[in-house]
This record gives sequence, C-alpha cells and structure tokens, in this order.
Amino acid sequence: MTLFRSKALTVLVIMVVMVGLVEQGKSQTCASTFFSSLIQLIPCRAAVVPFSPIPPSPACCNAIRTLGQPCLCVLVNGPPVTGVDRNMAMQLPDKCAVNFESCADAAVFTLENRCTTTIWPGILAGAGKPQLMNGGLVLNPGQTININAPTGWSGRMWGRTECSFDQSGRGFCATGDCGSGMEQCAGTGGAPPATLAEFTLDSPLDFYDVSLVDGFNVPVSIVPSGGSGDCRPVRCLEDLNRRCPSGLQVTRNRRVVACKSACLAFNQPEYCCTGAYNSPKTCKPSVYSRVFKDSCPAAYSYAYDDSTSIVTCQGADYSISFC
Repeated sequence: MTLFRSKALTVLVIMVVMVGLVEQGKSQTCASTFFSSLIQLIPCRAAVVPFSPIPPSPACCNAIRTLGQPCLCVLVNGPPVTGVDRNMAMQLPDKCAVNFESCADAAVFTLENRCTTTIWPGILAGAGKPQLMNGGLVLNPGQTININAPTGWSGRMWGRTECSFDQSGRGFCATGDCGSGMEQCAGTGGAPPATLAEFTLDSPLDFYDVSLVDGFNVPVSIVPSGGSGDCRPVRCLEDLNRRCPSGLQVTRNRRVVACKSACLAFNQPEYCCTGAYNSPKTCKPSVYSRVFKDSCPAAYSYAYDDSTSIVTCQGADYSISFC
C-alpha cells in the first residue's frame, strides 16, 4: 500500500508539473500536442532530478525525440520546477544523440576553471529567477561547462575554494562558502570575501560586471561573444591575495586565501557607503579600494564605482573564467 501511494504521488507531482508547463507553452509550436507528449516524459524524471543525475533511458530518449526542441525550451525558459534541474534537462538531447538547436532566447554561460586547483562555482539567482545548476557545481583544473540561462535571468556567480565534500555532497569551503552545508548552494549566497561575476540579462540590454565590493578570493573574468554593443571583456586577473593589506587578510594555515573589502573588515559608513556616505558625492574611493582598483581597473572596487565598472551588451553568450 505504501509503495502504491508513493508511485501515485510521484505520478501526481509529475502531472502537476506538466500541466503548469502546458500553460507556459501555449505560445510555443508544441502546444497542440504538449499534454499528450509530456506524459511520455515520465521515464526522464530520474535523469533530471538534482543531486542524482542518471543517464537517460531509451524510453526517455524516445520521449525527447517526440517532444522536439520547442517543448524542451518551454521547460528550460519557464518558471522553476521543483525536482527538475533545467540544465540537466537541456543536456538530454546531447545524451540521447538528438540534434536539437539551443533555445534561441537563452544565453549560454560557459564556466571555465583556469586555476591549478579545483574550483566549486556558486550561483545565486536574483529574486524570482530560476536557480541554475541548483546553485553550485565543481570544476576541475582545465574543465569547462555550459549553462543555459533563460531570458531575463539575473544573478551572481563566484568561485568557492579549498572545499571538502563527502559522498553525500555535504561539506564546507574555505572561501565563498554558501552556508548550505552542501555542494549545491540551492538559493543561498556565498560568504564574503568572494570575487563576484554579476549579470542582469535582457533589461533590455545585458548588464554585467566583476565586483570586489564583497572582497576578493580568486581571479575572475567575463568575456562576451556573439553580441552587439559595447560588449567589453571585464577581467580581474591579478591575485590580490598576494598584495592584500594586513588588516583585510583572511588566512588559513598561515596562507592568505582571501582579501576582505574595507567595509567587511571595518564596518564603517565611509567604507560601506551608508548613512551620511550613502551617495556618490559623499562616498569616495578609500586607500583600500584603490588597492583593488589598481590591480583590477575594470572591476567594482567599492559601492559607487559604477562609471568604470559596469558594461552592457545585447544578445551575447558569456564566458566566465576563474584564474
């Protein structure tokens, strides 16, 4: 009886998800046969569940072929769906050797680890936006991964360093830890100091920047491709840990592993741009923010460092590199 109730509940949850996607997909070319086709997606459930990716079964691949690319894009570009990792869903065509084009209205983030050590990127979406990769992943040295972002996505990415996770995905990172106790941050932000890559897509332009307002832990760069407009690369490639002022240093085993911002270190209004300093006219660069700016001229060094630090583009994909 318990087994029957469990199976029934699983089918019910999937059906609820499918009905929601039908409503989202009414403007897509798959709308006329969407509901009947979605029933066939049940075999794909295990292949798109967060934390437990399983290769798609032949039945799942047949369902993907039947659905076609437009219906899959409805899933990826629609609202968050509990229990479904949209990036795993987008990988199903490749895993099934189905020749689908990428969703035309989705930007592609390519994350690359150019460091000599493993990086655990964290991802936090803006309010109401879907969490990509459930908020976290692991990148070995030299490894890259493509992540599809839906139209209008906003959020931030950062590199977590010196992490240790057990087989269940539980653990901790020396810098950038998201406090979830898990490899995937799942909607929680990274603890500063951490170098941030920030994005607001399709507003109506894409806005992006590298921010040191929360401090520095690892070099980060953003390089757009295929877009129009300004579309300048933004890079912070110098290892600021090597020249971090003593009052800002975060150390581990007698090594500097991160560099705090002056706001984080001293919590004073003139450094945090709060209180009487809450305007561009009153909050000016400090001796500490100038250290950041000298090393990374294109990055945000303090809260009102807008004029030299934010870049716009339109219709681009973005490479985010660590180191």
